[in-house]
Amino acid sequence: MSDSNFLKDISQSIKVPADIAKAVVEPPAQQLGQSLADLFYIAFAPLTKKRAQIEQNIETFKNEIGAEISKIDPEKIVEPKLYVAGRILDSAKYYVEEEKLRNMFAKLIAASVNEDFKDSTLPAFVQVITDLSSLDAQNIVYLKSVHSPTTHTVAGKIRLDEVTETGFGSTIVENFIPFPDINTKNHRFYAASVDNLVRLGIIQIHHGFKFEDMEVHDELKKHALFLGLCEELKEIQEIHHLHLDKKIDIEHGMWTFTEFGKFFIDVCI
Repeated sequence: MSDSNFLKDISQSIKVPADIAKAVVEPPAQQLGQSLADLFYIAFAPLTKKRAQIEQNIETFKNEIGAEISKIDPEKIVEPKLYVAGRILDSAKYYVEEEKLRNMFAKLIAASVNEDFKDSTLPAFVQVITDLSSLDAQNIVYLKSVHSPTTHTVAGKIRLDEVTETGFGSTIVENFIPFPDINTKNHRFYAASVDNLVRLGIIQIHHGFKFEDMEVHDELKKHALFLGLCEELKEIQEIHHLHLDKKIDIEHGMWTFTEFGKFFIDVCI
């Protein structure tokens, strides 16, 4: 397959799904399909030399875009703003191999042709996605799954404190959210991920917050990371006779999505 044929195939295959191109919306829908095709052609042309490696991912991406657009009420489909859709596709070409991030871009492109989001902060979301790692994306999906108005969203700090509770001590994990896979070997990666989500304005951490039901905070003390750090301290105390006056403890807190973060997950997750 020549480069020109490959690009021609891309431009012809990005179309609004057939069930949308009906009745009075058919002409706009067809024009919309061509507009996205043209943008797709421009954005992905530099990647054709690597098509053997990424062709399947590009095809999957096109299918994901079509699937997301098919969910939109046909009457709400509008021509995307060039600076929005073009920027999304230009950035997306570097992420077609990362499933979670690629899927976010597909949803973002669909939002760009949805009248309900035409005046939203979609351009800002492009930068957010490009600043996410695969772990960040995984963590956002998890946080969305456990967050609701009726769900306790606990967080906290893991500290090495004095047994006498004098207030002196040091923080081991600054922003501890009980992700299922976090442990003593990888907690620094998760901590960096949480820091990034805070930096991007997706979540906020509120330290010093206590739920009325204090048993809610016990979730953190039952977590594998907390128990693992307690075990490590115990070994240090028994084998090396160090930190005998110290204990591993939790400073209570909670996390929440910011309004920007709620909007981001509504659009992109």
